[in-house]
Amino acid sequence: MSDLNLGPPEQPSRAKYFVSAIIVIAVIVAAVVWFNPHHISEISIERTEVFAPHTVSKTSGIRSGGMHVIGETEFAEDNLYLIATVRFKDTLRIPLDPMGGSATLITPENESVDGTLVALRDLPRLTQIFPNLAPLTGKPLSLDPFQPGEAREGTLVFLFSGIAEKDWKSKKSATITIRLSEQPAQTIPL
Repeated sequence: MSDLNLGPPEQPSRAKYFVSAIIVIAVIVAAVVWFNPHHISEISIERTEVFAPHTVSKTSGIRSGGMHVIGETEFAEDNLYLIATVRFKDTLRIPLDPMGGSATLITPENESVDGTLVALRDLPRLTQIFPNLAPLTGKPLSLDPFQPGEAREGTLVFLFSGIAEKDWKSKKSATITIRLSEQPAQTIPL
């Protein structure tokens, strides 16, 4: 005769299933981390050039045949154009959409001065105003969306209003930041 057992039937342990599921999930996570790129894109600055015009506006007298706008006075201004040759490579398996960029200059007094990216459509007019800038700009970098694995190289032009060349030479540091749609911005020190 068999022993009388009034309790519930013995259940096999579920721990081995739980441990197996954890191992499978860990392998999947490790494969995703291993095979996906760790960087969104590779951005490097190949070289930089500086163009710093000193612009003087003089009012002409009416007697000399010139025109004078009432209320306008003579003025002078310093602007600095930073021309950066940038190499950009999309290392993700999805298209990247650059949204623009900016440059930042840190002065010896620890003041931050922001430079704005000159739009591609404005470059022809800018090089017409400053012919000496044209040879420095080279081939502009198109900020159209990048296809997966695509690499581009070209120049970006940044304008620092009110900054002279001596201010650039005495800077503590400078950076360029590229903003990307749906991705974190990338900052590159100069």
